[in-house]
Amino acid sequence: AISTLVQKSGLNLPFSLVYSCETFWILYDATKREEDGLASVFEYDITRPLNKSTIPLTRNSLQKLRIVRHPDVLRFIDVVESDSAICMMTEQVRPLPRALSQSTSNVPCEREDWLILGL
Repeated sequence: AISTLVQKSGLNLPFSLVYSCETFWILYDATKREEDGLASVFEYDITRPLNKSTIPLTRNSLQKLRIVRHPDVLRFIDVVESDSAICMMTEQVRPLPRALSQSTSNVPCEREDWLILGL
């Protein structure tokens, strides 16, 4: 289900979206319509009062992510901005809590390694 914010903004994203989780970004699992590739879409609600103070930081971070090309950094696909939202498309990701809960390892040391990588 696509966010009502994205629908109201009139953005036509080339992805089919399924809600995944929410922090100050709303994360969607996405499927590229043309290529059937997996991706993630992060939606940042500009109109949300708590986000108003971090809009410059968000735009600056997106600019840096566009420039950085490193194998250990999230692969950036595209960004779409409107008056009400910023939508960033990246390679597919999953939130750390979900990855930890789905982990089949019972080894405490390995779980700690996951936590360290996620911080």
